[in-house]
Amino acid sequence: MHRIGPHPLDQKATDGILEDLVAIAARLADPMAWYWSTLKQEAAILVQQARKVQSTLGRQNVVESLLKTLENPPANHNQDFDTAYWLVKLLHSRRGYPQDVEKLTKEYDATHNLEKTFKVGDDLGWERLTSEVDSNSIELGLADSAETQESLRPIKFALSFNNPALAESYLVRNVLSYEWQFTETPSLSRGWFRRKASDGSATRPKILNGPRITDYARSPGKLQVSTTILRWVSMDDCKKTRPVTKTIDICKNSELTLLQKLDFSNLALTLIVGGVALATILPTLYFAKATFGSLADYVAILVWAVGIDQGKNLIQLLKSYPADRPAAGANP
Repeated sequence: MHRIGPHPLDQKATDGILEDLVAIAARLADPMAWYWSTLKQEAAILVQQARKVQSTLGRQNVVESLLKTLENPPANHNQDFDTAYWLVKLLHSRRGYPQDVEKLTKEYDATHNLEKTFKVGDDLGWERLTSEVDSNSIELGLADSAETQESLRPIKFALSFNNPALAESYLVRNVLSYEWQFTETPSLSRGWFRRKASDGSATRPKILNGPRITDYARSPGKLQVSTTILRWVSMDDCKKTRPVTKTIDICKNSELTLLQKLDFSNLALTLIVGGVALATILPTLYFAKATFGSLADYVAILVWAVGIDQGKNLIQLLKSYPADRPAAGANP
């Protein structure tokens, strides 16, 4: 431990590393002890933050009792301290909504049940979420900066919240589910190879636990993305928002250029050259030799194939030159 890396460590750095290792060993041996130690440290910071805005956290008798509990942490893990921490954290996160903190502190004052109080908080958050969806304050956008989207390439989608507090809330990040629908409407391909028109759009549903997803379009055309936010109240009760949709244009994949570059003339030339090669090489070099299989036979076929390919390339090169025009003043 006295030498990590190219240079020796001083005694202070060595002692610090040893302390960290002892702390890691203690966390592995007793996870609850680590949780309790971390909770007390975070609670001390939370108390300082809550004291500054205590008047905005709801019923003062409830808030004051919770803060006093956090200011006097017991030596060992205590359920009341744990409850006070998470409730004050919830109230502090909702301090910008006076009606929310009033209802939350009222519920806790009446029941002293953290689970029921959190359910009230989820109900209030869900009402705000559905209201923002209905007012188009939550939009579906692209998470990458690409100017054009191509088929068979990853495309990142994300819900955009105008309310940062709602976007970072526990409800949005950990409780809700998101049903994604991808509806593709392919476009007809141009050129020699044409794809038949689709009888209907292909829809691919997916359900995730986060407001971001990465997917792709299978072919050029239109891609409609729809997101419905789900809240499972129970196994048989699922609340939904109205869908948030976005439609984007999908271009051809720039890497798949082989069939795109084949026009009718190139395809016809390739087929003709291939037919001529098969019609001449097989009778001459294969069928006429009952003992075909020597090295010389294979070399002859290779030379023949190279000659045919170079002949095709010569024809294509000649086609690329413009036809000669008569000189100025010459008689037609």
